[in-house]
Amino acid sequence: MIKVRKFLPYILIALIFFGIGFFAGMEYKAWEIRKAISDVFAPITKENKTTTEMLKSTTPVPKKDLNKKVDVTVENKEFKEVGYQSFIVIPVKIHNYTDKDIKGISGTLTFYDIFGNEIKRITLPYDDVAGLPRGTVTDYEAGMDFNQFIDLDVKLRDTDFQNLKYKWVTEKIVYNDGTEEAN
Repeated sequence: MIKVRKFLPYILIALIFFGIGFFAGMEYKAWEIRKAISDVFAPITKENKTTTEMLKSTTPVPKKDLNKKVDVTVENKEFKEVGYQSFIVIPVKIHNYTDKDIKGISGTLTFYDIFGNEIKRITLPYDDVAGLPRGTVTDYEAGMDFNQFIDLDVKLRDTDFQNLKYKWVTEKIVYNDGTEEAN
């Protein structure tokens, strides 16, 4: 009877090489599949580029600067309680710098503390029946529900208006003639 212990190191070495060969073969197979797929789609692309090269070479489409057409100026910040509901009311002025009458706008008003840390982001839609005539400024009372259990709501309520910074981003403009502009 042959002693197994004598051949154990050779068996272990053979198993290690077998394992390395198995995983190398699997990787080679995966490489072949990737190559075959890229060969199939090569005629579709204008140049024979990899997906990564194609993504790097595309130039981003610049966003329209709708803030040059419609801008919002925050006047103040107030806290109101009506019955069991609480609100943070934000009186704003909406400026229509376009040469068209506007039916409605939507955008985001973001508040920051004096260090530039974001406190709260509010979506602000404006679709008043009167609309927003060309070249005018309209007063509007925006607002949000206040939740005493949300720390950022409490921080917005408790921060003095003089210590707040804000940024308005116009996202969509709907004109009275039915045309729209969006970012």
